[in-house]
Amino acid sequence: MPVLNRAAIKEEAKYNINLYKDYGNWIMVLLPIIVFPFLFSLSYRFFGFNFEISLDTVQDFERLAEALRDPYVTAPMSIVQSLQSVVEILLIPVQFAVTIYFLKCLRNNVSYPYSAAYTDLKNSFGRYLGIGFVTGLIEALFCFLLIVPGIIKYYQYYMVPYIVGDNRYITGDQARKLSKLITDGHKSELFMLDLSFIGWDMLCSMTAGILNIYVLPYKLTARAMYYENLKRYAIEKGLADASAFGETQIDNEGGVQ
Repeated sequence: MPVLNRAAIKEEAKYNINLYKDYGNWIMVLLPIIVFPFLFSLSYRFFGFNFEISLDTVQDFERLAEALRDPYVTAPMSIVQSLQSVVEILLIPVQFAVTIYFLKCLRNNVSYPYSAAYTDLKNSFGRYLGIGFVTGLIEALFCFLLIVPGIIKYYQYYMVPYIVGDNRYITGDQARKLSKLITDGHKSELFMLDLSFIGWDMLCSMTAGILNIYVLPYKLTARAMYYENLKRYAIEKGLADASAFGETQIDNEGGVQ
């Protein structure tokens, strides 16, 4: 039997979240990563519409160049883009906290109060930001060189947030190396997992992101189950020590090693 059975994992993830359907807590946990992209989408639509109107009045290349240099046309869009970049960086720790929140819900088969995610975020904001920013920067550099190596690097580091959440003492470099180890030979499976949600993602776009209240818990639970499978496989095969994931090992006589 394969280490990762996508169909079975997705069914189990769907069953898991349907057990408690805690939309109230989910909304509060997911609010930042749903609301801010939605607001920026509206901003681009607004400024983009005004920009198109400006271009409709241009009759020749000289006036086109003049319109593109017009600060009343380009400045608002530049401000929005700069603000979006700052917000995206600040949302990195939020994404870590949300990912870890759903991992904990999966493990205990309960829906924790949304305050659990924000407490974790408050206590680990700097650590999540530092590790997440460097990881994202490395992925971006590889994408800048060539798209395919960038995609490969993204899936090598796919499990970094889970590892960092499990082991509060692990460094970013160690977490990236461990993620690379446990995803070795399984990157295509992780890619197919993300691809299998494309239909849901399209529906989310059609509902202005509202459907994410259901889809994101489903997606994040499925990803967490992939992590649990890969982690157990790595430990059982001796590829990684349980302590690397923040776990203690129990010897045959019941003693802690």
